Amino acid sequence: MGRYFDRLCRIAEKENDPVLIQYLKEAKLFVFDGDPADFIPKAVDFDKAEELINGFFLPFQTVAIEDDKGVVLLRVDPTSTNHSSDIAVFDLIDNQNGDAQVTVSTIYDIKYTGDPESPLALYLYEDASAVLFGKDDKILRVIPASESDYADTEKFKNIAAALYEVMILNSPSRFVFEIAPARSRQHSKKILRSHDRPVYTLLTPGEIKKRYGMDGTQSPGGAGGGKVPHPRRRHLRTLHSEKFRHKQGQTISIPACWVGPEERRIGNKIYRVRLDV
Repeated sequence: MGRYFDRLCRIAEKENDPVLIQYLKEAKLFVFDGDPADFIPKAVDFDKAEELINGFFLPFQTVAIEDDKGVVLLRVDPTSTNHSSDIAVFDLIDNQNGDAQVTVSTIYDIKYTGDPESPLALYLYEDASAVLFGKDDKILRVIPASESDYADTEKFKNIAAALYEVMILNSPSRFVFEIAPARSRQHSKKILRSHDRPVYTLLTPGEIKKRYGMDGTQSPGGAGGGKVPHPRRRHLRTLHSEKFRHKQGQTISIPACWVGPEERRIGNKIYRVRLDV
């Protein structure tokens, strides 16, 4: 866990890249175990896809998404009003001989293709470039992304997969779950590596309760047989129903509701449900 992120940190420090170093220091590291092809739906219907893209947002301004295929660092422009545009991207892919390629680009639009193998089409600014690093994390060469040694179908596959992971999993039914070291290093001059910083994922209430050592089921209602509170993450909702005559079409914030402990210490880790995002 975190090996791709840690390698990107080493590369940033070795190259003394101030922008990448700052982004990595800011980044919230999300880790999804496995190949995204195994846990992300192969396809969704077009209307649902449009809803996912239009409602896309990152849980934090700067996030790093790591799975078994690599790590993608995403940073949304804080001045942009469109959450799916002006996203700075650093994508690290390891190849079989130990070399790594880091693609640097900026996304200006995202479209849904309907293709189960490549559901998202990414539109990048023309200055996208790829940097090839050797096993020692030293630069071997810098080339335009269009001339990358990687096949066209693979070139931006990790970026699309990371965005798709966020779109599918970043829903009101899943909470941002934080696993942090009980003792944190707050004033390190180096970029904090994965074992020294909080790591995040997106889990259902049942999955969180299992992490807490609970059985994952809801507790029964009170003595009066009242309605059991329904866990939900804080999210935005657009009012479409005609019953909202004076607010129809408005987007409102729905507050989070959580049933059970928000935080628990287990060993040298602190587990926390983040209700603020």
